[in-house]
Order: sequence, then C-alpha cells, then structure tokens
Amino acid sequence: MPLAIATVIFRRVTNRLYDVVRERLAVVNADFQESLSGIREAQAFVHEHLTRERFHRLGRRYYDGRALAQRAIATYFPFVLFLSAIADVIVLGVGSHLIEQGRLSTGVLIAFLLYLTMFFSPIQQLSQVFDSWQQTRVSVGRISELMRLQTITPDAVDPVPLGEVRGDLELHDVHFTYPQAEVLDDERGPADAVLTGTAPVRRKPPEALRGLDLHVAAHETVALVGETGAGKSTVLKLIARFYDPDSGAVRLDGHDLRTLALHDFRSRLGYVPQESFLFTGTIRDNIAYGRPDATDAEVEAAARAVGAHDLVASLPGGYLHEITERGTSLSSGQRQ
Repeated sequence: MPLAIATVIFRRVTNRLYDVVRERLAVVNADFQESLSGIREAQAFVHEHLTRERFHRLGRRYYDGRALAQRAIATYFPFVLFLSAIADVIVLGVGSHLIEQGRLSTGVLIAFLLYLTMFFSPIQQLSQVFDSWQQTRVSVGRISELMRLQTITPDAVDPVPLGEVRGDLELHDVHFTYPQAEVLDDERGPADAVLTGTAPVRRKPPEALRGLDLHVAAHETVALVGETGAGKSTVLKLIARFYDPDSGAVRLDGHDLRTLALHDFRSRLGYVPQESFLFTGTIRDNIAYGRPDATDAEVEAAARAVGAHDLVASLPGGYLHEITERGTSLSSGQRQ
C-alpha cells in the first residue's frame, strides 16, 4: 500500500516537473540560437553583457526545474529500496519464527526472498533509465502534438480550376490577427503557472488588419506605403496565402483564394520575401529554386534581368559558386 501511494504521487509530480523541464530547456536552446544569429547586432549595440545575463537567467530557471525533478527521483527510489529492505526484514523475521516452530521450511523462506527481489528489482532498475524515459516521453508527446496540428491554410476540398491568370486582385473587408498564443499581461510563462498552480492573465493580441479594402487591376503596379507595423507585409502574406483572413476575402480574378488548389495558385505566383533567404548550395540552385528544371540559359537570363549577372560572374565558380548556410558567405547586398 505505501508503495502504491508513493508511486501514484511520484508519477504525477514527475510528469508535471519533466514537462516544465523540457519547456524551459526549449527556451534556453531558442535563446542560444537567437543569440548566435544576432551576435553582430549584440556586438554593435554593446549588448553582450545583457545577452549573457539573460542566458544565465534562463539557464538558472532550467536548473531549478531540473533540480526539483532530480530531488523527486532521489526521494522515490531510495524509498523503494527502504521498502524492499523492510520487506526482507519482515519476511526473515516471520520466516525464522515459523521455521523454529516447524511450520515452514528453509527452502520456502528462500523462495519468498527471491520473490521479493523479483518484485522490487524492476523498480530499482527503472531508476537507471527513468530520466531518459521521462525526457523521451515528453519529447514524443510534443512531436505528437505537432503532428496533430492542422495547417492554417488548408487546401480546398473541391478546388476551383484557376485557368489563365489575368492578375485582377481584390481584398474585401479583410480582418486578420496573427495566430499566436494570447499575450501575457505579466512575465510568467506556462511553466511557472504549472509550478505555482496559478494561470497567467492573458489578453487577445491586436488585429494586424482591420477592414482592409484593396483592388489591384490586372497589369497594374501598386506600392503599399506606410509606417512600420501598418500591415504592408501582412497584406503580401495574405495574397500569397501564407495565412487566411479571419473575415473578408482575398480574391484573384474573382476567385476566393480559399477555393483554389494551393499548388495551382502558388505555381502562378512570384514572391520576393522581405528578408533575403538563401539555401545551402550553388547560386544556380537558388536562382532556379522556383523552377528546378530551368536551363542554364534561363538562369542566366533571370540574373541579367535583375542586374545580378556581373556580380555572379565575379564570384569564384560563377553560377556554381557554393553558398554557405543562409548565405552568410555573401554580404547583405549580394544576397539581395
């Protein structure tokens, strides 16, 4: 009975603690990756000491959560060993008394001791792999949650044929809020709420677009001008259908984008992202990313059309020049 009660309590506590530990470890890793990516900005603004302090603060939170989990393990498994020793003492005491009375043989007593060992041994062995098992459990659970997520831009069940694209674009009464966790009113996170038993206060994030109406006629060139945060990039993301509006509609040649097959629509779309992103490989691979079957002549023609041919030709290897991860071997102007 004591073992059953202790096991139930231990399972509940450690499940909760290991969820917290994995979440805090994810925050540490994300901060570390972000710090490496923004190392030049941190150096330019003399932000190194603040970056180190933040990393140490997040590391301390992870350490505290990890220490609580290890403390629970260090309490439960020695308790199992203690119960095993108590059981051995009771069996030996009662068994020796019964042997003196001639009511029990020595062989039966030894068998009982072996049974006890067989009962407690798996639990004791679990202590050697419990940490890895719990981390694996949490990781698999997170992967399962990710696999269950539905895409935010599902393909149309019965897509409408797009046909020849004229290019008439319309946004009608579009409202949109970026899909994200609701904004916290304080600095506590979900992990802290688990440990303290109190949920942080949340509020809904503001809308990025509110009732936007826009019409771009076929063959018309339109520039969206506005201050930072006005929603210019958001409009382009909705047009590319990286997101769907919360209400309203985005139409191409009169077709709501949600009624079109994603592959059919995006194969007709040309998109230049706000940030220059290059994939590992050659310059030719990156230019031909949208059309992998493009010929060398077509790749060169595309580069000449945007004035990049002379730059590419000046690099070692020309169009076969190897690019490092995210194009870090090139300057910002060269990446653009």
